[in-house]
Amino acid sequence: MAPSKTQIAIVGGGVAGLVTATLLHRHGMDVRLYEQTPVFGAVGAGIQLSLRS
Repeated sequence: MAPSKTQIAIVGGGVAGLVTATLLHRHGMDVRLYEQTPVFGAVGAGIQLSLRS
């Protein structure tokens, strides 16, 4: 019997949900992403990162 893949459910398709789903999928896990909105689109929100050396 072949080992089964880990199955993961992520609820929420915001930035964190999408990034988490993408990274877990790249590591070979079976990911299901659940979001209540029918269409993804820009909402005017953004993220800004600044690094100091």
